[in-house]
Amino acid sequence: MFELFTIVDITETGARRGDPKLLEHQQQNYLTVMNTIGLRANPTIIKAPYLVDVTQPFAKEYKSAKKVWRMVFDIEYGAHSIDMLKTDFNLL
Repeated sequence: MFELFTIVDITETGARRGDPKLLEHQQQNYLTVMNTIGLRANPTIIKAPYLVDVTQPFAKEYKSAKKVWRMVFDIEYGAHSIDMLKTDFNLL
């Protein structure tokens, strides 16, 4: 099981072109995360992205962070490691 924390809004909105821009951008961010994780294996979402308390240790590293999103997912055994995910998400 993996936990992803990010200061990028990855709310799954289901929005499409023509919907309000904020909703569309949130959905695009979510799909980018899902596609990146899916490069090596199909993820199973355990907990969809949601806002967490900004007092989390992760948020303290980013002093300007006002909001932090958390997502919990799992993948097939051995298909990912923390190092692999870091490499895949690097410069994303």
